[in-house]
Amino acid sequence: MFLLFPLPGNKAARERIIPFVDAAARAGCRHVVYVSVFGADRLTFLPHYKVERAIRASGMNWTVLRCSFFMQNLHRSVSTHGTDITERGELFVPAGKGRTTFLDARDASSVALDALLHPDQHRDVVHHLTGARALDTAQVAAALSTALGRTVRYTRPGLFRFAARLRRRGVGWDTIGFMAAVYTATRLGRNQPVTDEVERLLGRQPTSLERFLKDSAWRWPERRWT
Repeated sequence: MFLLFPLPGNKAARERIIPFVDAAARAGCRHVVYVSVFGADRLTFLPHYKVERAIRASGMNWTVLRCSFFMQNLHRSVSTHGTDITERGELFVPAGKGRTTFLDARDASSVALDALLHPDQHRDVVHHLTGARALDTAQVAAALSTALGRTVRYTRPGLFRFAARLRRRGVGWDTIGFMAAVYTATRLGRNQPVTDEVERLLGRQPTSLERFLKDSAWRWPERRWT
């Protein structure tokens, strides 16, 4: 079974994801591949911490993919960054000068597929998946500007401005809290370690941000969000 948290939050973990894990175990599911985040082994306020514990206690075999920040979040609409980039030419995240090892979700999905097809090779294993280099948000804005042919600025909002804008768009506090935690960790330098696990598992380098943006540049003007 492949399990992905669409909009992470502690309420959703408690009311939906963990009961689903328990139901899958009762139904006879033998192996679950779960997409998690860095720090889920120690940061108890993260919803993924609770889900990982539930999976380990379920009796199922498991593979956990602790992934760095997905590049695809740049072209999600309301809850992340697609709307700001398209309407304001702005990358509006409270990450300070911190760096993130951006990961193409297509690389993570290739690892997940291998774990589903060859579960014995990934049984009860945690994979830490990152891109090949750590980038600060100003570098990401510059790469977006090049790919889109228009200026995208990194405006470095504080947490309160960031939360207020998302709330005005109707994003729930649970999701806002999770995103604030992710960007606070980035600002503090917690999301910049680079691993070689994508290359080791797939036999190739992780997809670069430039390659991803070249493949996806059409999404912003057409508002084809993920």
